[in-house]
Amino acid sequence: ALGNFDAYLNTPEQFERDLIKESTPGMILSFVFGLGLIFIFLASIFILIIQYKHSRVKWRVAFAFGAFLIPLSILSFFNSLPIFWRDYEDTLSKSVYFGMALASVVGASIFGGLTIFLFCAAGESLSRDLKLPRMPLVESIRRKYATIQRVLPTYVVGYSLGFIHLGYLIVFYHVATKFLKVWMPIDPSYTNMLGTSMPFLFPLTIAVSAALSEEFMFRLFSIVFFKKYLKKIWIAVFISSVLWAF
Repeated sequence: ALGNFDAYLNTPEQFERDLIKESTPGMILSFVFGLGLIFIFLASIFILIIQYKHSRVKWRVAFAFGAFLIPLSILSFFNSLPIFWRDYEDTLSKSVYFGMALASVVGASIFGGLTIFLFCAAGESLSRDLKLPRMPLVESIRRKYATIQRVLPTYVVGYSLGFIHLGYLIVFYHVATKFLKVWMPIDPSYTNMLGTSMPFLFPLTIAVSAALSEEFMFRLFSIVFFKKYLKKIWIAVFISSVLWAF
């Protein structure tokens, strides 16, 4: 049976040099903003310690969100087992190969859950201290503010902006490639989705994991953190958005 197939394109050396030259600024920016993410992570630990000393942290909800991510990540691993076994080489026993991979996934899942727990606990407690006009996360759930009347308009606006952005990308790349000689490689994402045991779970697990990590890190925590120390809400939103974008 055919286990794997790769297609290679022989490109001129000068083209590869030019491509590296053009992509270098992006790599530098990625490194710089990677340091920004480390700063946000350390800041959340600092805030959590301060809030804990003043007994302002509500652990239960943060623990629930963090714990929810762990089995979801492990489920994603088991769902991708057909793809996982595709790369198996018989130089290693199957039990050792599977055990090492499972241990790595469990470790990464626990770390991801702890990260969600950290940003949720720090951001929610800090938002209560700042008394922002929006209800903090825990109070919104407890007082049942997440009603259909409140949630539906946000979904409509969110999906509308998503389709508008998609239309902008289509127009942008059409004009850029046709008139400005912009070159963009064809890079289809998630090509192995149909190779999983249950393909519908693949985008679900990816979407939930990305939503939890991004919203808690760049929205719930980062915005209130920068608002606390920079005072201006628009500056806080701008900085957190730039960090997220890069």
